[in-house]
Amino acid sequence: MCIRDRSYSVWFYLLTLFLVSNVMFTVGTFMNERFLFVPSVGFTLVLSWLLIRVIPEKLNVPKFLPFVLMGLLGIGYSVKGFTRVPAWENTLTLNQASIKVSTNSARANLFMGTALFNESKEVTDRERKKELIEQADVYISKAVEIHPGYGSAWNMYAGMAAQKYSFDNDLGKLFSRFKEVIRHRPNLKYVFEYCEYMNGRFGNSPELLNFYIDVGNMLAKEKGEYDNAIHYLGYGYNLTQTDTTLLETIGNTYRLAGNEYRAKEYLGKIGKE
Repeated sequence: MCIRDRSYSVWFYLLTLFLVSNVMFTVGTFMNERFLFVPSVGFTLVLSWLLIRVIPEKLNVPKFLPFVLMGLLGIGYSVKGFTRVPAWENTLTLNQASIKVSTNSARANLFMGTALFNESKEVTDRERKKELIEQADVYISKAVEIHPGYGSAWNMYAGMAAQKYSFDNDLGKLFSRFKEVIRHRPNLKYVFEYCEYMNGRFGNSPELLNFYIDVGNMLAKEKGEYDNAIHYLGYGYNLTQTDTTLLETIGNTYRLAGNEYRAKEYLGKIGKE
């Protein structure tokens, strides 16, 4: 192998690896062993050159030694490949293997939680389903803790709240977690859809109305998210158009947003223009 051939092998390895490295563009997943299939051609060419040409000539070793080394390498990689096969049985086993080596990865924790959640959907036993949801929640909670800006993780975090509510029917816990989600991601489609679901299920519920008022105040006063605050307060307004606290909160939010006309429209209904 001439210098040009060796350079080709090295560049072949680096360039084909670069394509799936998440540097030039995101491939949507981690670096995995399957991404090394093509780059391994370049690696194998250089390794063969080292074993067949360089080691015998430079180190003056018996000619059979490189073949022994190649055999040992082949056995080692074969054993590793064989022991890796069970991890590919299904999505859950694959993510269980990944989380062992990527414990502090937000993405690995999210994928593991999602896999457990999907597994729970296939289970009919209520206790087993609840157990899987609890396990999934641990991983998804860790994902948002590691990466607070991870939108997909917050979406699943909200979903876990809804799933847990289906078991304990604790509105306080549900609203508390939803407030946490909204504080970080105020415009998640899932949360919007669940608010519509709650409006249809609970109707004119004082707890639900207070939730919308609290969220509206939080977004307007703490975050300056006036449009999103109005959006959630709108869910409350769909429940009732006569609650004075709600009307005052909507009016004050419009005022903070600089929309005095809409502020007076709502504050005027309770004589607080």
